[in-house]
Amino acid sequence: MSAPDLRRGACPTLLDPMATGDGLLARLVPASGRFRPSELAGLAEAAGRRGNGVVEVTARGSFQIRGLDPSSAEALAADVASLGIVPRTGVPVETGPLAGLDPTETADGSALARSIAESVSRAGLAARLGPKVSVVIDGGGAVPLESTLADIRLDAAGGGLWRLALAGTRATATPLEEMSAREAEARTFALLGIIAGLGRRARGRDLLTGAEQPPRRAEQGDVPPLPVGPIALRPGESACRLVLPFGEVAASTLAAVANEATALGIREIRLSPGHGLLLIGDAALAERSRALGRRLGFVADPGDPRLRVSACAGAPACASAHLDTKHLAGELAAAMEPGAETIHLSGCSKRCAEPKAAVRVVGTSAGHFSTGGAEMPAAEAVPAILDALRTHAPSRRGHAA
Repeated sequence: MSAPDLRRGACPTLLDPMATGDGLLARLVPASGRFRPSELAGLAEAAGRRGNGVVEVTARGSFQIRGLDPSSAEALAADVASLGIVPRTGVPVETGPLAGLDPTETADGSALARSIAESVSRAGLAARLGPKVSVVIDGGGAVPLESTLADIRLDAAGGGLWRLALAGTRATATPLEEMSAREAEARTFALLGIIAGLGRRARGRDLLTGAEQPPRRAEQGDVPPLPVGPIALRPGESACRLVLPFGEVAASTLAAVANEATALGIREIRLSPGHGLLLIGDAALAERSRALGRRLGFVADPGDPRLRVSACAGAPACASAHLDTKHLAGELAAAMEPGAETIHLSGCSKRCAEPKAAVRVVGTSAGHFSTGGAEMPAAEAVPAILDALRTHAPSRRGHAA
């Protein structure tokens, strides 16, 4: 295991964890795209033993273990290997978590994603590309990747065609052209080669001319929230999407969900963008999976106010943060009025991965925060933020799932 990377912009992995405010952070996505419930239970139990007891599913749908040290991180990697979980490595080539299972998707991008990943691996491009370079192949459907940032995007355009775009989400990426799957594979590989030729700091946006460059914080407009609860799949099958509150949960709670999913007869569990889990099995199990999620504290209903509040890692998890965003998020969700606008909480002025939200709150110094240009003590946060929500113009409504 190499020394942890302290550079901002580094991408943590299982074997190369990143130093944060609460220790080392390891991240993994299974190469297969799925866990058997017993595998996820074992992973959660290992995370509880080796880390600080908190696990996360990120906005992109990656699994994170917090609070490691060099010794426990190495032990965790051994635990993962003993469970038979093979982490994804190399350049991320992401497809929707229900690709191939969802009858509402425009196209199944799984085969295209595999072909691109194999071509990239054979060419050894991963070592020449920056750690955050990614490809998204979005076939649409119930759980799309339209809000997922990518250096290169292929969005299903219908009729067997894929729309190639650079540097952004579905709404903000710069479109190039539509093409067949075979052409899309060749063009994507070629573009990755060009990015690699520009050096490890290069990204997809570096392929655009100055006139094409999008604003650094381009807004993508309103995006429908991802579904919560049962999702119909192929005849006789279903998924139930459960969301981790504010992106995190106790490792013991995740282990309990996975163990009880095994008892229910759930066949597999997939990670979902928007901090979610997809429990997949027979259609008759969907509502029972939802009931399991409710009982163990997951977000299992689309009206849950916790979906209206998003938060970065915050203090003490992030060494740069001035604000305990997760604690404040829970207080706000409990006090919000039905149908309230969305809130995003950033622990510091970097505002990492900030989504669109009606009210944005930023930690400015120890014990203080700002919203709407006004700075005040954190003790006044809940009433001040709720007041800002009440006075916010409805025309600026956004989603923060």
